[in-house]
Order: sequence, then C-alpha cells, then structure tokens
Amino acid sequence: MTNTITGKIDALMEQVAGACGDLVEHVTIDETEVKPPRGKVCVWVKPPEVAWPYAGAENELSVRLVFVAGSPWAQASALPLLLAAMDRLVASALPVTSAEPVGFTRGDATLAAYQITLNEI
Repeated sequence: MTNTITGKIDALMEQVAGACGDLVEHVTIDETEVKPPRGKVCVWVKPPEVAWPYAGAENELSVRLVFVAGSPWAQASALPLLLAAMDRLVASALPVTSAEPVGFTRGDATLAAYQITLNEI
C-alpha cells in the first residue's frame, strides 16, 4: 500500500468496491455523486482524520464510510440492502469497528444510510 494519503484513499475505495461487489453502484469521495439507483448502494468516503504518531512516521488514517441506499419513495427496501453490503464489508480484510444508522440528506429528502468507522489504515 502506498504511503500517501491520496494513495491510501484510492486503495480503500477499490477495496470497498471489491468487497461489496455487485451491491455497490460506486464508491466516491464526492458527496454530490451519492445518488443510489434502485437495488444498489452508493458509498461515500468522508474526508479522513490523519495522524503522524511521531516525526517521520507513516501517516495513519481514520476513515468513515457512509453507505446510502433507497429513495425517498422506497426506504423499506433500503435496510436489507445496506445490511447485506455491510456484511460483505465486514467479511473483507478491512478493519471495520462500528456502524451506526444515520440519515443522508439529498435535496429535501433523507435517505437510509449507515456510517461505518474503520480503524487506522
């Protein structure tokens, strides 16, 4: 894995897409691109927290992912889809520590979403 912050985020996005497979429409760092189509999850990688434990050390990123699904008119079908995508993520080698339900605001609607926290990458 690369030591640059951008390189680590790019690698993480590929890992998330690979882990979740066909359940995920796309993984993005751009919140405005989160527009989940029916039957798919969009993943937004929030800006990371960055730490350098000591001078000259490799950076450590704490990352939060937001899994978003459904539409304002189809929220009931979003929960099973989100849970299935999270199950796949947890089964991967990524250091998932927790997930909490959150709403994702898109225009004047709130979509079903989970914020997932990863340990340092």
